Amino acid sequence: MQGARHASFDKAVQPVKQLYEWQNPGRVIDRNGIPVSTVGECWRVNNAARCGLLNWGLIDTPPDIKDTAKAWVVHLLESNAPLTVANCFSEFKYFIAVAEPFECLHDLTYPALEGTLERMRTLGTARKFAVVRQWYRWCADQSLPGFREEVAAQLDQIKLPYLKAGVAVMTRDPRSGPLDEQEHWLLRQAIKAGEGELIERVCVMLVLETGARPAQLVLIEEEDFQIYRAPSGESFYSLGIPRLKQRTVNGHEKKRRRISPDLGVLIQALVAQNHRQHGDRGPRMPLLCTTKNLHLRKVPEPLQAQYALHLATRSFSYHVEHYTLAASIISPRTGKLLRLCPLRLRHTFGTRHSEQGTPARLLAELLDHSYQTSSLYYVKSTSKTVERLNRALGENPQFTGMILRFLGRVEPRTGAESPARIIPGVTPTLKNLGGIGFCGADYLCQLYPPLSCYVCPKFVAWVDGPHQQMLEELRVQVEALGQRSGNPSDRIPHQLTEVMEAIQAVLAEIDNGRKGTDAPHHANA
Repeated sequence: MQGARHASFDKAVQPVKQLYEWQNPGRVIDRNGIPVSTVGECWRVNNAARCGLLNWGLIDTPPDIKDTAKAWVVHLLESNAPLTVANCFSEFKYFIAVAEPFECLHDLTYPALEGTLERMRTLGTARKFAVVRQWYRWCADQSLPGFREEVAAQLDQIKLPYLKAGVAVMTRDPRSGPLDEQEHWLLRQAIKAGEGELIERVCVMLVLETGARPAQLVLIEEEDFQIYRAPSGESFYSLGIPRLKQRTVNGHEKKRRRISPDLGVLIQALVAQNHRQHGDRGPRMPLLCTTKNLHLRKVPEPLQAQYALHLATRSFSYHVEHYTLAASIISPRTGKLLRLCPLRLRHTFGTRHSEQGTPARLLAELLDHSYQTSSLYYVKSTSKTVERLNRALGENPQFTGMILRFLGRVEPRTGAESPARIIPGVTPTLKNLGGIGFCGADYLCQLYPPLSCYVCPKFVAWVDGPHQQMLEELRVQVEALGQRSGNPSDRIPHQLTEVMEAIQAVLAEIDNGRKGTDAPHHANA
């Protein structure tokens, strides 16, 4: 034991030679032309919306590895948004914490990196390895010692999981998905009744009417709020909302959006309240001012003059989340206090616009998306889209014959099927009709049998399965759900309708097989 301690001490007093040493310039200019100090181990990025502190002291790794990361982060500061830099730093710090301790750059071998990736897969965080791959690729391109092109090429070939988007929207999750009609109505009524603090009502209404992110909304200034009074005396209100994810340089591009008179009046009242509390500071004064602990605001020094009074995104989210408690809004769906957050209101904005027929291209612009991909989740989740397609194509046999819900196979029961693969015919009303077939997948299935099996290509339906009884049970369930919900955009009845169409396809295929083979009639068919 003593020998081991001495060996450890010798290793500590004889550090491995540093293979790379970064020449710290002491100051760099970020993408927006604002200086960032790189003196010391704590760098503060110029993010007005939230605190962005890069604390290199929290990364426990050899100096040469840390220096390569610092050089890479400086490159990110010069070419990426401050929030992106902070996120990359955070995920690199996580990689170092998960990895086996390195001694120098020579330890960055492919087996060592792959081993760390496997640990991240076990922890469910493998998608964060994308930042590690990005760092290694940049260092290899710069020909830094210890980084090899062949390893970078191997890392480029690895398939990494990505963050699944649109799940809450597609499933209409009652806690994180879009608000339904009743919840939306109750929220608007509470705001009209003046429930809660003024700044809370403004924060909720801003997301509900614009769908913008909190980081965009906290940057709005008084000059962005405009009132146009028509000759008739009617007032029209609009806001200039900054865009954040379009790689803009030296400031934020702003898109003017019309808002409702209700929100316009609330903003006028909030501006008057801000002037009473903080004084009139001119047209660049923020619309959403922080009201507490001004001395604790960690705004970077270069941004202090312009953004010291701006509300932080964390405070914005708090105001939205706290409003439902202040207004005591109970969700009819859950019977509990309505759960609010900016993202959920953003989902509500996108869903309601999609239900009104807003094209995906326009919806992407309204939601400040660079591409249409993300906005397509709202379009796909809207049952009215399906209804319009049904009206357009439903009477045309050329199209109805092409839409096949059942993609599996129909086979007779052999009796030799593995009990673990047999799918029980349990109905939504908890009736057990017996086995309907078996699962032909050779992997762990993530569907929810038995209903989801009918639309799965791996499903093998038995010829004598109780498919007709299952169809009748679903018809009763869909009718009950429709009467109970009263919401034409409710996703669950629509999903059950798809299952019913698949069951009808199974019955049709079984019937065609009987006609072709003169098979005897089964009571359960």
